[in-house]
Amino acid sequence: MLRLEHQSGFDFHRERFLKMLGNTKEPIAIERIMDVIRNLKDDSVPEAQNIFTIHSEPVTKKGIWRR
Repeated sequence: MLRLEHQSGFDFHRERFLKMLGNTKEPIAIERIMDVIRNLKDDSVPEAQNIFTIHSEPVTKKGIWRR
């Protein structure tokens, strides 16, 4: 999660991610991981439920998004 929070190009919503995975102190079922992937790929998911908010701005040479 630390890496996801510090990547450029998208916003990572930790609370939504943890809610979708459930109890992270136990092994995480593959179904839960697939739910995260579906959330990322499904354009019909409401913005308020997205785990990742992708930015559409072009990347600069340094890998930092322009604003």
